[in-house]
Amino acid sequence: NIDETTGVIVTGIESGSKGEGADIRVGDIIKEINRRPIETVSDYQEILSQVDSGESV
Repeated sequence: NIDETTGVIVTGIESGSKGEGADIRVGDIIKEINRRPIETVSDYQEILSQVDSGESV
């Protein structure tokens, strides 16, 4: 049962992806990146595409 109304649920982590080394785990709910709110998968993809490899989020 999920009470969250915004964010995206992590369902998998690709090898070599930005999330792999960021202590993100399957089942986590991502609600923001760099203080920018995440409400949809499109938000997540857009914001993450603007993060440089190796940049802390």
